[in-house]
Order: sequence, then structure tokens, then C-alpha cells
Amino acid sequence: MRQIVLDFILEKNSISKEYKTGILSFLKNCLSESDERFYNEMYDKSAVKEKNFCFSVYLKGMKYLENKIELSNNYMRVIFSTGDIIVMAKYYNAFIKQKDKEYPFFDNTMKLERISYLNVKEISENEIIVKMMAPLIVRKHTSDNKDVYLTFDDEDFEKVLKENMQKTYDGLNIDINEFQIQPVKAFKTVTNIWHKTANANLGIYKLTGSLKLLNVLLLSGIGSRRGLGNGMFKVLG
Repeated sequence: MRQIVLDFILEKNSISKEYKTGILSFLKNCLSESDERFYNEMYDKSAVKEKNFCFSVYLKGMKYLENKIELSNNYMRVIFSTGDIIVMAKYYNAFIKQKDKEYPFFDNTMKLERISYLNVKEISENEIIVKMMAPLIVRKHTSDNKDVYLTFDDEDFEKVLKENMQKTYDGLNIDINEFQIQPVKAFKTVTNIWHKTANANLGIYKLTGSLKLLNVLLLSGIGSRRGLGNGMFKVLG
């Protein structure tokens, strides 16, 4: 089991607060230039669905200012993960073709300098402790066609999270019913989603479920909006 590590050099050590949408733009551009047919399958607007990948971003010394984020250096690391071997191969080939090329990043530029693999240990226990490396988004779609984003202390948090997972992994013959999530050292945060803020969850949680489900979640992420840089976790024990 592996994830792809992308190391970028930025022209300037400041970035937009919408940096995750900039990374998504990069991911889409890589795929569209490498394999247009597969890109159209992934991003077909007539069939809106949760993406079966996630990514997390490492930035050092983040300092939030009014309109931007200042960093202590001009380095950015993105970890891209998916449980789908075809998606993994397609994106890896797409990344190779973009190496050492500059890509616009709002009022900055990003250049992919290094591509490597990160080995991930397969989960062998039905109960694990995890730390969220990117916000956990739990999205409840209301009857009046609005999205409400839940936090771990909301009454329907686990129920709606399981509904999100069911939609994502429908067809994979995975039992969602016995899944449980329990906050251990959790905290709330706010993240940007398409130029709007949304409630989200970070911290440490206990996850319980089948080995098949937990390993799928480890590679493809948990919750909603994963293709926008949310839902990635690492196993602590």
C-alpha cells in the first residue's frame, strides 16, 4: 500500500487561503494533459460524485494574515492517496509529465520538484486510533437543498458520516453499518470550500469497522469533499 508524495517549490513564501483549490486545479490540469479521456470520466459534470482520492498538504510556519497565508519557507508537500490502483497509476503518470514545470498558483507559482512513494502499513485490527491530517468534512444535505457541515458533538455526526461513506463506496461490497467513530482528542476547525467557509473536524479519533472498510478509508479518505483536500488520516495505533 502506497501514497504519492509531491514536493513543490513556490516562487514566493506566501499563498492564498484558497490554496487547496489551487492544488485541485493542478491535479485536474495534470490529468487533462496526460489522459483527456480519463479526465472526462473523473470530472464529468453530468455525474457529480465524490472522488475516490484524497490529499493532504504540508506547509511550514503558517501565519494567517487578512488576505493570505505567510510561510517560513517556499516549500510545499502534497500527499496524494487513493485505494483505486487505476486512479493511482493514471495520476502518477500525469505527475511525471509535470515535473520541473511551473504552474500558476494564484499570485504565486508552484513547481513540482520531486515525486516519491510513501509506504503505508495495512490495517490489521478492527479498532484503530487515527489522527486527521486533513479536515474531516461531514456534509448533511437538507430538504431545502442546502449543505450543513457537522462537527463531532452534533447529534447526527456519526449517522451522517456513514451516509456520506455509503454514497462514496456504494458498489464496493463494504459493510458500513458496523462502522463507529469516537472522538478521543478532537477539535473543531473551519475550512474553505469553494470560496465559502464550512465547519470541519481535526484531532484524534477512534475508528471501528471491518478491515476492508478501514483500509479503504486509509487510502481514499473519510467523509465528504475528499477530492478538495479533506478526509486524510494516519494511523497512530
